[in-house]
Amino acid sequence: MINFYLIKSKGERYFKESKRSFYCTVPTGIDLSIVEEMSTREETLNSIFSINNKQNMVCFSDDVILTSGWYQIIVKNLFGYRALGFSMENPITGKVSNYGYDIVNDDGDIKTMARTAWLEDIHYEPDFSRCASFTGCFFSLSSKCFDLVPNVPLEGQNRLGELLYHVSLSRAGGSVLVSPHALGHYSVSTKGHTGDIINSQSFQDEQFIWHDAIKKFNLHSSVSRTLGSSFSKPPPFFTDGLVVWGAGSIASKVIIEYSLDVSYFISGLIEEDGKDFMDRKVIFYQSLGYKNISNILITIENLEHSVLAIIKDNLNVKNIYYIQVLDLDDERCYSIEKF
Repeated sequence: MINFYLIKSKGERYFKESKRSFYCTVPTGIDLSIVEEMSTREETLNSIFSINNKQNMVCFSDDVILTSGWYQIIVKNLFGYRALGFSMENPITGKVSNYGYDIVNDDGDIKTMARTAWLEDIHYEPDFSRCASFTGCFFSLSSKCFDLVPNVPLEGQNRLGELLYHVSLSRAGGSVLVSPHALGHYSVSTKGHTGDIINSQSFQDEQFIWHDAIKKFNLHSSVSRTLGSSFSKPPPFFTDGLVVWGAGSIASKVIIEYSLDVSYFISGLIEEDGKDFMDRKVIFYQSLGYKNISNILITIENLEHSVLAIIKDNLNVKNIYYIQVLDLDDERCYSIEKF
């Protein structure tokens, strides 16, 4: 027997579509329980665990669209001490966003990294590959997992709970497995409902939580890959009057590498407005007005086109550049490209 739960978010933007996808992809007569989202994902999951009472279970957020075949994969494979996840793709573009996640050492920084290609596993191929974690908006566990790890660590603070559960489960003898079968995922964040740090998407706020988790859960011991970095030559003249969009790890890395003189940072997050980053001010883009800017460098990985649209609607920029990152074996290659 498997229990199924749908987490209803406060926004409910895709709730009806997500619920409909469940009933369209399972046999008639399968029940689905609706669970209201709590203040953090960790609290929500632990509440579901309590209701579930150590049974095989599947829960998914209402920004996930289930695709034909997922149910059969779960029924066939949810046994033993297993957490099963799926690859995720954008429902609009069909582009796969990840095939699970690894914990890596990126030039000394411990971080999670999405797999951008399918990795066959010698023991589970072709159905599953072992990974550090998978997208927690779909979360399935066999009943025996609760004997190994009964609760999701609250230290995740609305960000890392699923990852920390997966790490703890693997260390206790369980298996964290991801399927190449892709589900649709709109990636609508549960953060942002309030202005406190728990709901903030700010890199600076998240770093405090991440560094505490690294220490408490010894995530260094879960690193599977060590990565180096290489940087291409920057375009000529792009540094004049340079403004950087994004106050995060990539911004810091490229500014140091290229010795960039940044006037200020622009953020798409209102909670970062007025903060300091690398001795410069961070300004929420709507606080700038329709400001004239010579050069902007976008440092938000894989979201450069979304940021480009915001810039064109809100700012008057002469030249727009972005950071392109290519993963080649054990090296991340950074280049500055112009739109």
